[in-house]
Amino acid sequence: MNCHARLLVLSISVGLSIGPGTGSGAAAASGTEDSGTPVAGAILFRTALEDLTSPAVQNLTGIPDDLRRRIGSFAERASIFRSRLPAGDGRQGPEASLLAKRRRLERDLFCLVDAAGIEILAADYASRAVLSYEWEGFSDGPMAEAAFAEQFLREHPATPIRGYLSLFIVHRVRCAMETRRGDPGDQAERETVQSMYRLFLEAAFRDPDPLIRMTASDLEGRPYLYIEDGGSERDGVPSASISRDGTRGDAADLGLLGPSLSLRQALDIAEKEAEKRGAALSGQYINSIALRYDEDRKERYWHVQWMWAQPKLGMEYGLRIYMDGEIIQATLGP
Repeated sequence: MNCHARLLVLSISVGLSIGPGTGSGAAAASGTEDSGTPVAGAILFRTALEDLTSPAVQNLTGIPDDLRRRIGSFAERASIFRSRLPAGDGRQGPEASLLAKRRRLERDLFCLVDAAGIEILAADYASRAVLSYEWEGFSDGPMAEAAFAEQFLREHPATPIRGYLSLFIVHRVRCAMETRRGDPGDQAERETVQSMYRLFLEAAFRDPDPLIRMTASDLEGRPYLYIEDGGSERDGVPSASISRDGTRGDAADLGLLGPSLSLRQALDIAEKEAEKRGAALSGQYINSIALRYDEDRKERYWHVQWMWAQPKLGMEYGLRIYMDGEIIQATLGP
């Protein structure tokens, strides 16, 4: 990782908020409300996004200008945020805790998204979102929260809060996976959850907002988010080896600003490379392009996959486009 990325990692890793619920490695979340008083309710706990209003991340030098501007904008909007949700009655308890989480979710959306009407959208989504008072170490809570966000995206594909909700889904699914360590469970369900994680992690890495991409990389590099003993086992999902002492390893080296090759660049390279290699692509078309992680090489790559236009077995052309420019053919079937 270059020195600029390391500076950012060190700067935004202080004062980490810890997640809700109980269980090994889980503790009460904390954050700051619009009045500046500490309250429970951090949403994307144990991620960089929860620390952007900390003095430690202000006046950063040596990081890209667009990211510095976004961090400054986030902090500035946090200073003017005023919740539109009903105020609580002052009593402590599950309802007060849940309201604090809704207000924190509203705040995150307002601070991250500078779009017309965002204050109304943020309050509306936060008031309706599925949020749990406690997860109690089980996967049902975070998965229910993720499912609501996913359904919202299906119904509102052009929503300006899409980037944040992609992060939210990745965060909740990751927390759910950490509760299932050592439990074989249903294989089909396991694969569905892993696929959901990959899908929205890739979406976050492709997001045009550098804050979304930075947070996705930071989240992926954390040794755990919710349950410490469950953070090192994520079979089938893009991850990297993180030491148990909490130091950031290969995942941090993925690059805080997402892939160095954009999806469009990778697609152009793939099409030119296939033509250069004289690939027999008559009857095939590009079916998908996905950002994946090579566990052996400890780096990301774009996987471009062709598919037959008519049903046919095998020889579906594919290419791996690595960030350093190396290209490896990956044809499917016999």
